[in-house]
Amino acid sequence: MDASHPAGHLRIHRFDGLRAGPALLVLGGVHGNETCGSVALARLAAAIDAGSVTIERGALTLNPATHEVRLHGRAVEVSAREYALLEALTERAGGVVSRAQLEEKLYGWNESVGSNAVEVHIHNLRRKLGEDIIRNVRGLGYRLAAE
Repeated sequence: MDASHPAGHLRIHRFDGLRAGPALLVLGGVHGNETCGSVALARLAAAIDAGSVTIERGALTLNPATHEVRLHGRAVEVSAREYALLEALTERAGGVVSRAQLEEKLYGWNESVGSNAVEVHIHNLRRKLGEDIIRNVRGLGYRLAAE
């Protein structure tokens, strides 16, 4: 065991690139070589399932386990597709997500997609969260506003 990390000591593990997603921080006890990938990923999965991992982007907080959305600490009711759209945007952390990528995230293979379905969900989210939270990047797609 590493003397600088005694048993039971809490350490922050940083995971980048899960599903090309946001950096997630997980607190966990370090025992021996538990920082290895498979154990660390198992702990991350357990933390997500338990609802103890949230995704935060500025004033916006998403809970992947409960699909709860909060803005400035207040709960905001969103549909399942609106949540999926927000999750896709937070996974890119300031990057642009194309309309095609959002459609892929929102709809399955067997579902037909209306020509303006993504725009309708974006409109509804802007109404619920504020006009400035989701930005249109002309000709490229959408991104969350800077924190």
